[in-house]
Amino acid sequence: MPDIQILVVLTILASAVWLFVTERFRVDMTAMLVLAALGLVSYLPFMEGVLPPEKVFAGFSSNAVISIIAITIIGEALDRTGLMHSVAAHILARAGKSPQSVVTWISAAVGGISAFMQNVGAAALFIPVSSRIAARSGVHVSRILMPVGFCAILGGTLTMVGSGPLILLNDLLPQGVEKFSLFSVTPLGLLLVLSGIAYFVLLGDRLLPGRGTQDGVQPQDAGSAAFGVDCSVSWYTLGADCPLLGQTTGAIEAEYGIHIIGMDADTPLISPDREQLIDRPTQLAVIGSTAIEARLLALPGVACARPGDALYQALDADRSGLAQVVVPPDSAVVDQRIRDFRIRRSYGLTPLAIHRNESVVRNGLREEVMRVGDVLLVHARWKDIRAVDQGNDFAVINRSFPKYDVQSDKLRIALVIFAVTIACVVFADFKLSLVL
Repeated sequence: MPDIQILVVLTILASAVWLFVTERFRVDMTAMLVLAALGLVSYLPFMEGVLPPEKVFAGFSSNAVISIIAITIIGEALDRTGLMHSVAAHILARAGKSPQSVVTWISAAVGGISAFMQNVGAAALFIPVSSRIAARSGVHVSRILMPVGFCAILGGTLTMVGSGPLILLNDLLPQGVEKFSLFSVTPLGLLLVLSGIAYFVLLGDRLLPGRGTQDGVQPQDAGSAAFGVDCSVSWYTLGADCPLLGQTTGAIEAEYGIHIIGMDADTPLISPDREQLIDRPTQLAVIGSTAIEARLLALPGVACARPGDALYQALDADRSGLAQVVVPPDSAVVDQRIRDFRIRRSYGLTPLAIHRNESVVRNGLREEVMRVGDVLLVHARWKDIRAVDQGNDFAVINRSFPKYDVQSDKLRIALVIFAVTIACVVFADFKLSLVL
């Protein structure tokens, strides 16, 4: 029966590979299906003894498996506490606007962080960071993402916990063979990371896409193309001699046909109320067509400017963005004009367009009467989107918004736990899975 047993096992293996490649199911679901299949076929008469049922889930007791799970949790904790915001700020402060300098600093940063967390997680953390840095430095984001991806992989070779294969290596060593320590691979890994950074810095102009620069930031798409709305964010500074001072945001929006999604007051205001008075020089974040916004630039005291740190962070993709909300039948806003229920003050939403039946309304939104089934494209803080999602007046269509706020007040606690964990790995003779 050995031939049949080999055939069955290879069939399960081929099916697993096909499911992983095609992603017909979630990766974790596929893995559990494979385990279940192996366990079930072991009860067949001709498969007896191939895999004892009690060993089907024995892998979950593996040092490597527990270590990978723990590293993933630590990485998520560092992300939720705002570590990546601090990393982006430090990179911008040191890198300036030179493409080579930006690539060097962000590649070194992702390589260092990838040394202590899974490569995929490190790369995922740096995607929004790359967008922020690109918007602030003017370097095209496509020139940053490829070095980030490769250095996340290379950074995993700096320590024994940086990548799954290295974690597995210690588990697969024969008994009696000395285990590798945390930094056994660091010299070779450091050489690989430095070589990768040098490669992209020296040859990036020839190999990397996006030779130009980019200005402004792009909020989350959320299907904005279907509404025919250009949702690029532009930044304007209103000087002391600007004739717009003394007017409300609502009056400025009505006059120039723009959407003010943020302004720099004592604290940054997102989706400012239309009655918000602009009584001093300030900075505005605006969504509107280039032709319309050109009228603003023609005014004295109005200039395009890089955003200030506070306002820029408030409009960061982790804190705010675009969403689509639909009016359900039992909504309290049905048969009401947008101006009547004050969508910004009541819900924190800045409406950009309304999709109704087969048409799209982009102008005069305040006078539009809400109907059941209307789909609104809005810009808002994610905390306001979550509040709307829990209410009855709107239903959020796109579900990709963050489900939590950045808890920067817990960053120190997370860093202390991370430092203690690494210290125990380095200086104490504990199993990696136990320490993590």
